[in-house]
Amino acid sequence: SFQLELIQKTRINIAIFLNLTPDHLDRHGTLENYAEAKAKIFKNQTEQDLAVLNWDDPYVRGLANRTKARVVYFSRTELLSSGICLDSDYIVIRDEGSSTPLVKTSELLLRGSHNLENVMAATAAALRLGLKPSQIRELLKNFKPVAHRQEIVGLFNNILYINDSKATNPDSAIKALESYSEPIVLLAGGKNKGLDLTKFLHVAKQKAKSLVLVGEAAGELETIAAKIGMERVLRFESFEDAVQKAIAEAEPGDVVLLSPACTSWDMFTSYEERGELFKELVRKHYREP
Repeated sequence: SFQLELIQKTRINIAIFLNLTPDHLDRHGTLENYAEAKAKIFKNQTEQDLAVLNWDDPYVRGLANRTKARVVYFSRTELLSSGICLDSDYIVIRDEGSSTPLVKTSELLLRGSHNLENVMAATAAALRLGLKPSQIRELLKNFKPVAHRQEIVGLFNNILYINDSKATNPDSAIKALESYSEPIVLLAGGKNKGLDLTKFLHVAKQKAKSLVLVGEAAGELETIAAKIGMERVLRFESFEDAVQKAIAEAEPGDVVLLSPACTSWDMFTSYEERGELFKELVRKHYREP
């Protein structure tokens, strides 16, 4: 949104708008201003371009009238007559009611409903670029999570460590929490972007057995957690100590999840630096008895 709000002449040939949830309100002030900045992605599109929109998000669905481009929808919840959607446990390409099965959801290495949306949107873009369904199918079946986005750090003592440092807002962290059925030790905190963290902590209460807090927003998170009755909340001043405690809290069969719901700018120069340190600390712990 920071770059999009400055668009004057840039033309986006394939524009994908996944959803609208509160973020960067410390810059934009209101959700409406944030939405308007993001919608500028369509500003200079022509009839030769493509706009990929989330049918399931009412605001995003309504953006079709903001672009001159051809619109393709994707949906997790409805069997569209045309677009990319779910049909039972298959992602399918729909064209005027006919279906081309693409891949079973169980064949994907990516976890979470949000990643199904990412896969469907990417499929629409890939088709526009000329890839065949068979090519897309093989790519999707072999695609692994990228760094800092629910990245698998490793499985140690049957404990799965996940680096989701890119989750710098509550909605992203909620999606990560909802991706796992195993007991979770959640490591969260950092610099809040002026966002309400309450819903995130309600989900954490349901999904996490332990909440380990660190960073500038730790106090705010701790206060909300106490109000909603979270039982196991631990707060640390240093990131290193927080990671060590998260490791200590975990038992075989658990997931240790770094999904901060906040930016890294209070302690790090970027979410990448935060994620890399998390990976280093975890791997070092298991290398050194």
